[in-house]
Amino acid sequence: MPRFNVETLFVIDAKHASGVKLPRPNGVLSGSRLESQSRDLNHTGAGVVLPAPAVGDRTAQVSDVVARTATTEDSARAGELTMTGDNAAGRNPLSVFHIGNLTVSGTAARAQQQLCAQFVDHRGRIDMPAYGVLFDDVGGIPFHLAGKESGALSMQARLTMSAMGYVAPDDRLTAAADVEMSDEHTGVTPVRITTGTGHLCCVGTARNMRVGRATADGTEESQAAVELPDCAGAHGVRLPEPIPAALEGRDVVAQIAAQVREAGPLADLLNGRIEIPDASTGLRFVVDTEPWMGNFFGTMHGGVIATIIGQAFSFAGQAHAGAGRDYHLADMSLGFFRSPAVHGTQVIVEVEPVKVGRRIASFSARMIGHDGTLLSEGVADVHYR
Repeated sequence: MPRFNVETLFVIDAKHASGVKLPRPNGVLSGSRLESQSRDLNHTGAGVVLPAPAVGDRTAQVSDVVARTATTEDSARAGELTMTGDNAAGRNPLSVFHIGNLTVSGTAARAQQQLCAQFVDHRGRIDMPAYGVLFDDVGGIPFHLAGKESGALSMQARLTMSAMGYVAPDDRLTAAADVEMSDEHTGVTPVRITTGTGHLCCVGTARNMRVGRATADGTEESQAAVELPDCAGAHGVRLPEPIPAALEGRDVVAQIAAQVREAGPLADLLNGRIEIPDASTGLRFVVDTEPWMGNFFGTMHGGVIATIIGQAFSFAGQAHAGAGRDYHLADMSLGFFRSPAVHGTQVIVEVEPVKVGRRIASFSARMIGHDGTLLSEGVADVHYR
């Protein structure tokens, strides 16, 4: 477990609020759906607690920086920060993807994600889509901090991510970011994600923009205490069956589309399914939205968009893999145009191959709403080995 000093703790708008406690890796792999089971994790070490800001106190809710210092060596090693609040039973992108332990120092931000079996794909692997929410969320904090005196809200206009190496399904990731350049309107924030052993597994940038949009209830502090469970429940997840070495990638995807092979826990979490259009070399990934996918504007969180599109790219990579060949999503760049509602409507990701080679395949994707509105576009490279 990498060790770092906790200098300050920060709660920012709706995206980072009270109620997060990272769980230990989940060892329960049973049941066909993602069902919570109560479990006491028996954490040890002195925790660092950030009190919930007072309701209605905009200063505390939007940019309350509370200085705290880890008091024991054990707590610093464990990296276990418990944030308590009034909404500890809710679900949102951070709680669903087990993201917490947020610390800031100046404009630099750091947070962690506890991976588990519910974030693996159809191969039982952790790939780039599993940490899209972590990347997007941490990538937005430094720019907000740099301009917090203005009181303006901010969001990401583009994400660019590059990944390398193996990430274990029970790893604890740490994302670190600081704004590299900015003005009053926009910024560029590099993001680095490392594994529990300190291995660098993902780097990239977030393009940040200040916006004048109102939050879900018309006030800037509407979700400063977003509902987050303590993440102490274990999640019963059945891992996908191994893919036979003789099975061509296109047949794997066809079986998933026909629902005779599992799409994987992450796709299930997203309410996603594959559709293969007739006479097409591409595919569609269709997702039924849920309220937990939302941000503090009441529309889909940018990290959830990245996860959905990334998963669609992964399935496209599988479709063009030869029998017995492994692959991973190596590079992805996404532009965000509009954020969809998250109240049960569908979003559709259409993926097409641009060029497929022996070692690298390039793809383009469009996310559209149920009414055909263009929401996001992206490109990605899949590496085979």
